[in-house]
Amino acid sequence: MLYSLFLTFRCGNGIHRKNRSMTKPLTLLLCLLSPALVDAQVSLQTAGDLYYLRSTEAKDTAVALAVQHAQANTFTVNHVVVGVSYKDTTRGNFECVVALQAGAYVTKNYSAEPELLRHLYDARVAVDIAPHVRLNAGVFGSGFLGPFSTLSIENPTALFAMASDYSPYYLSGISGTYEKGTVTAMLGVFTGFQHIADNNGSLSPGFSFAWKPRTGYKFGVSGLYGNEALRGDPQKAMSFFVPELEVPLARTVRCVVVGGYGTHGSTSWHTGSCTLEKIAGKYSYALRGEYLSDAGVWGIASPIYNATLGLSRKLHSNLSVRIEGRVYTSSDALVSYQKNPLLGMFVQWKV
Repeated sequence: MLYSLFLTFRCGNGIHRKNRSMTKPLTLLLCLLSPALVDAQVSLQTAGDLYYLRSTEAKDTAVALAVQHAQANTFTVNHVVVGVSYKDTTRGNFECVVALQAGAYVTKNYSAEPELLRHLYDARVAVDIAPHVRLNAGVFGSGFLGPFSTLSIENPTALFAMASDYSPYYLSGISGTYEKGTVTAMLGVFTGFQHIADNNGSLSPGFSFAWKPRTGYKFGVSGLYGNEALRGDPQKAMSFFVPELEVPLARTVRCVVVGGYGTHGSTSWHTGSCTLEKIAGKYSYALRGEYLSDAGVWGIASPIYNATLGLSRKLHSNLSVRIEGRVYTSSDALVSYQKNPLLGMFVQWKV
């Protein structure tokens, strides 16, 4: 958090006598409001990334499968988020968050939303309703369902995994979260796959589960079921299921394996990736190999394989610079840059 403002008030005789008569109404007002403000915390937050991606292909076709960072040979503001949060630990650990966003990521992912909602990243409230049980409602902007975050600094590589496009970057709805010890579980009902406003007249149930038996180990799974229209096709039943496994290989090295399977009507897709990440002081290294097979939903006739290698240097606790390269290979004609490597530089922050 960049700034924090802790508000605490106290009633008493701590007012200078010279202004006492003038300040009595203000003192009384603060005394009345103080129960609502004690232990309240207001925080300002910002996150995002800028990048330059080098490719020898035409700018509008070169990196279509680079997922979110899809502008080549130009300096691009990918994502900027600025928000404010309010927390009150005295009333069920109540929290309210509102955040706005801008950048190429918004243009690419929110074009189907009403214009007034496209720049809304987060707009949610949360409160504890029972021991270990938390109720969440509103618009959830990042990493709420599945292992991928829309904030590139939270991912092992700045270039997003291909599988990340097959799980929602944002959701809108209501959910309940249970968290105790090594287990976290969530059940929710949402307006659909990446929808703030309802566009299909039906709701989509979703879930996630994570188990962390010991430090560095994690098993997780998430999924969503709904009705969606893709690529101009009629609305059809859609589902996805994403398992995740994380294990430490050494004190500073971890391995993350992510799978994915989904359907849209009678068609299906599947994907998988393995990421090795080493964190050594101010430097971190990541290597990911992945594949995507989707002959039905997006019409990719043969599987796509890629490898991504990145080096990150932390300039500050909240600021990093990253250099990454990616190579694709596929026999599908849509992957016109299959022998063309990508090379990019990224500036990322989260405060």
